[in-house]
Amino acid sequence: MYGNLAQLPLETLNEDGKPPETRIADAASAREIFQKLISADQLRNATRSKLRGLVDGNPPYNPAELRRNNQAFRTNVNFRESEAFLSLAMSSFYDVFAEVPTYANVRTAYGNDIDKREDWSRIITEEFDRLQKMDRDFDYLMQLSQREMVLVGNGPLIFEDSTDWRCKAVMSNDLLVPDGTRSNVTDWKVALVRTRMGVDDLFEKIQDEEAAKATGWNVDYVRKRIRAAMPEPYRSGVQYDWEFFQRQLRSNDITFSARSEVVLMCHVFYKEFDGKISHVIIDERDSEGFMYRKLRRFSRWEQVIHPMYYDRGDGEHHGVKGLGIKMLQTMELKNRLRCAMVDASFARTQIMFRPLNANALSKTSVVQQGPYAILPPDYEVVQQNIAGVLDAPMAMNADLENVLQGNLSQYRQSLNKTGNPRTATEMQIISSQQSAIGKTQLSRYYNQLDSFFEERYYRASNPNLNPITKSDKEAIEFQRRCAERGVPVQAMMDIDFIEATRTVGQGSQYAKQNLLGTLLNLSASLPEGGKINLLKDYIAAQVGQQMVNRYLPTQIQSSKIQDQAALAVLEHASLRQGNMPLVTDTQDQIVHIETHLAAVNEVAASLQSGGDPQEIMLFMQGVGQHVQQHIQRLATDPSRKQQVEAYLQNLQELAKTIEQLGQMLQQQQQAMAQQQQAQAIQQGSDPRTAIKNAEAQSKIARQDAETMASIQRQNTKSTADLAFRNAKTTADIQRANAIAESNLSRQA
Repeated sequence: MYGNLAQLPLETLNEDGKPPETRIADAASAREIFQKLISADQLRNATRSKLRGLVDGNPPYNPAELRRNNQAFRTNVNFRESEAFLSLAMSSFYDVFAEVPTYANVRTAYGNDIDKREDWSRIITEEFDRLQKMDRDFDYLMQLSQREMVLVGNGPLIFEDSTDWRCKAVMSNDLLVPDGTRSNVTDWKVALVRTRMGVDDLFEKIQDEEAAKATGWNVDYVRKRIRAAMPEPYRSGVQYDWEFFQRQLRSNDITFSARSEVVLMCHVFYKEFDGKISHVIIDERDSEGFMYRKLRRFSRWEQVIHPMYYDRGDGEHHGVKGLGIKMLQTMELKNRLRCAMVDASFARTQIMFRPLNANALSKTSVVQQGPYAILPPDYEVVQQNIAGVLDAPMAMNADLENVLQGNLSQYRQSLNKTGNPRTATEMQIISSQQSAIGKTQLSRYYNQLDSFFEERYYRASNPNLNPITKSDKEAIEFQRRCAERGVPVQAMMDIDFIEATRTVGQGSQYAKQNLLGTLLNLSASLPEGGKINLLKDYIAAQVGQQMVNRYLPTQIQSSKIQDQAALAVLEHASLRQGNMPLVTDTQDQIVHIETHLAAVNEVAASLQSGGDPQEIMLFMQGVGQHVQQHIQRLATDPSRKQQVEAYLQNLQELAKTIEQLGQMLQQQQQAMAQQQQAQAIQQGSDPRTAIKNAEAQSKIARQDAETMASIQRQNTKSTADLAFRNAKTTADIQRANAIAESNLSRQA
């Protein structure tokens, strides 16, 4: 047993009981392990080659042998039933992998606030899914893995280094493990992975000599192997494998000379005595030295390889059998039987003529007369009993079909329509049989996907990545986007669990549609969030996951966010009444800020439709003060610095808007006052005009009084002057009279 672990040249304990530095001492020992495992895999390789030929369409008989035996006329056709079984089985596995909202769900265990943990988990899940969908090769590699898993029994996915979060799918025959290796990767001791690398890709690994040497590459030896590279088929010292030739037949390769030069590398992973896993790379064509060597590079096998088993078999790696192995012999027999049935059908439908004598062979012409044919003399028609001749092979074919249906019914259910039409209950039973894969194999497949996605996430969230390489740049961008959305770094490191997203229907499209259609009848009793999720799943089941956003474009918020937004809307009523709502730590500051700022935009737009500017300005002032309190609480989180700055800029814009509103109101008041004054003037009720009129009237009255007084003074003076003149005149007259009388007296 060349492939037994005990036969491999692995170093053991020293005579003093101490473990060796490493269990593979040199490249010659590593190449010896490789050659022994190749030899031990020869029989399995031949079986896998026949299986791949069956699925690829190889005919059941060797055409060269038929021609050599003068039987080239025989039917020699592969009816491709096995390919149909494989396609249906792969579609079930691909459905549960790809037809989901996100490839995986990530749940953080960081923090005591359950609501914040849920929010962080949602953000990490969305960004991790975005990262995986940026990997353009991921879907392709997963389909290759699923095909190998279903067909052969395992579809290995490997990580070629210790930091790259991207993976690579390899063929089942390119994974070599010793005989007796358990179908549980944690129990593995040695594993070899064969890869083919172009000389340009390999040179890229050692282009930076110092960095390459630091990581474990033997730069000088790798250069030597690049110079010795040749097209893949020319393997010096390595026996051809039948699966290689089968792949050439499938691809219709015209010549080996059209192939590019490659280096046939073999990755050797082996477990040391301390439990660590070392990694060396050798050239399959040479054993002079290691191309790469890194001792104790990995701490567990999940960091290296995920076999993706179809089932657990008998507990050993080589005991795991896929769908192809289970149907190989039956399908080969069915192809031969169908070919024989076709030959028999042709033979039994021929019209046979029997010559009655030797001379009749020279008279073989047939005279055609309309719908009739006249035979030459000396011939007679041989009557054949066609009925019943094909009954036996047809019955055997039906029996083989039943055998396949019994073994593989979960992949293709026979829908014969003989007898009465099937009832709805019968169709549900058939549907449940088709989805039986989900109860066993899909559960196992999901568990393996959980471990696979967990490793991808831990690599992508590694804080010590190199920003130079492309894969690390993408992972660093993933971490940055999570941080920008408010996820603390520790929340990305302290993970509760990572699991592949489960889907309903267990891989059966009919079962999925039937189940979701039944749940739609219960949608009235579901909470709002559940209704939306059910509607999304139903749309995805009908038209595909990629079409969900087309028919349901609205981004539905979680119930917590909806509650916070509803509370913020209620606060608007208080702000309109002049009451300032309270701000607490339990509130979602971002949701409140966004809701309040959105309300400000709405009321600002209402100005054009006749809104009251005074009320709008007062509401904006209240919102600005309230949002300022939210921003102050949000600023206590350093990770929200950029958001806080953006919100402060929004507040500045809001303050400018309020100032413009104030100026507009002042201008409106002045214009209104002028308008009222003009109207009052027209109506004679303007206060200012009345005051001016009163002042004018008072001035006129005062002037009139002064004039009257002056007139009175003048009248009094005139009266006094007149009286004085009158008195004086009277006195003068009296004095003159007295003088005259005196003179008269003297004269007398």
